[in-house]
Amino acid sequence: MEPPKKLPLLLLLILSSLTPLATADARAHTISTYCTTTLEHNSTAFVTNFIGEVNRIAEQMQLNGYGLAVLGVSPDMAYGLAQCYGDLSLFDCVLCYTEAHTVLSKCYPSNGGRIYLDGCFMRSDSYNFFDEFTGPHDKAVCGNATTAQDGVRFTTLVKQAVSSAVAAAPLSRGYARDSATAQGESAYVLANCWRTINQSDCAACLSNASKAALGCLPGSEGRALYTGCFLRYSNTDFLNAIPGSGHSKGKIIAIVVAIVSAVALVAVGLAVGNAIRKNRIIQKKRKDVTTMPLMPITYHRFSIHCYN
Repeated sequence: MEPPKKLPLLLLLILSSLTPLATADARAHTISTYCTTTLEHNSTAFVTNFIGEVNRIAEQMQLNGYGLAVLGVSPDMAYGLAQCYGDLSLFDCVLCYTEAHTVLSKCYPSNGGRIYLDGCFMRSDSYNFFDEFTGPHDKAVCGNATTAQDGVRFTTLVKQAVSSAVAAAPLSRGYARDSATAQGESAYVLANCWRTINQSDCAACLSNASKAALGCLPGSEGRALYTGCFLRYSNTDFLNAIPGSGHSKGKIIAIVVAIVSAVALVAVGLAVGNAIRKNRIIQKKRKDVTTMPLMPITYHRFSIHCYN
């Protein structure tokens, strides 16, 4: 039996079913990247550990939107952390993380670095930094220099939404979103702490981050990139819609991946089965040839004449 010729089409249809899951925005564009000034100790160990770190975190990101990894032995140990912001679906989270580790790999031969994207964060270093929430590289990034239509009203709305999000995030697994609208002006805010820091450190990080970001006012866009948290405000609604069930999308993705894997296994099975069948046919033909009765051979005397 030949493998079904419609199998590639079936795979294509299944893969295309992923498209509706990506209707949100992964926000996978880089805001800032920092590479450490210390060079790696052993290039072979560093590359091996970084690849292992990326893969281990990837397995966690597609399930939880967050991942940690620790590999190697001193002085070549690798500590990695990646996290998507709370409004990203798992599908978009994987897209953002892929961009994050691809860009961060360019820090080599530095032994570490961190990258802030508008949808996720990643950091890699040679020491355990997981409980850090403040540091010398904390900063604000003011995006759009233009002011809102009514700078005073917009400033009030931003402060209101930021205050609400900063207060709520430490009590809600480190993530909160908020918005405020009045007389045609709107402000949208996202506040997110890394899951490796505790509630009090999250509150402290966001408190400092909010002060830094508010320094961008009356500009219409402001971000705070901190060691333990991220905060953004804007007059544009950059937030993804709240999904009906965050876990349902993960289940759908898992189901689709399982189906694709199953179809691939079927394809391989059919190919192997077809090869075995052909091999058996060949073996049978060989057996038939060896068991055929020998035909009698008749010898005829003949003469050879040579012509000059």
